[in-house]
Amino acid sequence: MARWWLLLPLVFFLFPSCLPAQEVEGREIADIRVEGNKEVPTESILLVMDTKPGMPFSLARLRKDLQAIYDMGFFAREPVALPMLTPEGRIILVVQVFENPVVKDITFEGNTAIPAAKLKEVMQTQPGKILNIHTLRRDLQRIQDFYIANGY
Repeated sequence: MARWWLLLPLVFFLFPSCLPAQEVEGREIADIRVEGNKEVPTESILLVMDTKPGMPFSLARLRKDLQAIYDMGFFAREPVALPMLTPEGRIILVVQVFENPVVKDITFEGNTAIPAAKLKEVMQTQPGKILNIHTLRRDLQRIQDFYIANGY
């Protein structure tokens, strides 16, 4: 995985239009761009954000937005945001996300009492879909409940 965020000090040196968040507080947001998403639609990410174009930039609101994006369950770690200053003095906010992998297959080990096909029916996590950690946790609980309901 690219570690572009390690290059931020160099980015600020080479591109002075990229400013620390404290220096852009209160400036108008011209646009919000999301990068790094392949499976999760940009619209879904923007929907959970309170920050919108036309609003004044707020570091406190941005922190909540980044947490809300992470809390969607589709991301391996918290996103990062880079506010960039336009020539007009407005802000373009670039949000970098780090998606979980797409589920390739679901296998079970050690389950001799209940066939894997029955356990898969209980699950919402599906091959070919991006892994959502919240859905996977609920799936594990459903499987445990299924075993209990079947006397195990």
